Amino acid sequence: MTESAEGLADLFLFPFSWIEYPLRVIVAAVAGVIVTRIGLRWVVPTVGRAIRAFGPIASRRICSLLMLPEWVLTDWFIRASRRIPVGLRRYGAAVEDLTDLFVHGSKVVGGALVTVRSAGRSAAVGLVAIVIILLNVPGTDEGRQKDDVPIVHWWGEFSALFEEPEEPKGKRSGDEARNGVEQEGK
Repeated sequence: MTESAEGLADLFLFPFSWIEYPLRVIVAAVAGVIVTRIGLRWVVPTVGRAIRAFGPIASRRICSLLMLPEWVLTDWFIRASRRIPVGLRRYGAAVEDLTDLFVHGSKVVGGALVTVRSAGRSAAVGLVAIVIILLNVPGTDEGRQKDDVPIVHWWGEFSALFEEPEEPKGKRSGDEARNGVEQEGK
């Protein structure tokens, strides 16, 4: 009795079993687009404003720390009535140039990240599509097999809908089992 109920459940659920993986992909894609849109709309501009505000301050503080050895050595050379080496002057100039670069760069990058807020749905969909494609590319790692890729599972389930089910090996159909028992009993 339970075997026929299980068979009926399998018969009813088999045509719909392929839906599981496509639904997972669709739900993951929609959730990814929503999260990406929230990130592009609120998180990235906030990070951009923080970089634009605190980037120049941090660059100048780091410049002060990097200029400290140059200042100490220059002070020592002046007190000792010696000439300041050219390399020390070039070090100071390089640190100042690097600081100017970071101050300008933080303003540019911060401003660019603030304007990301206006990125549309197509940017979010494109990012999610790229992520899904990259996740479904089989890796060359030895630990990851081709069958571990999510889209392979989905395609296997979908194509199984149109194929004839195979008989498990080692199991006999009902008629063969009855004939085998009858033949053994004779």
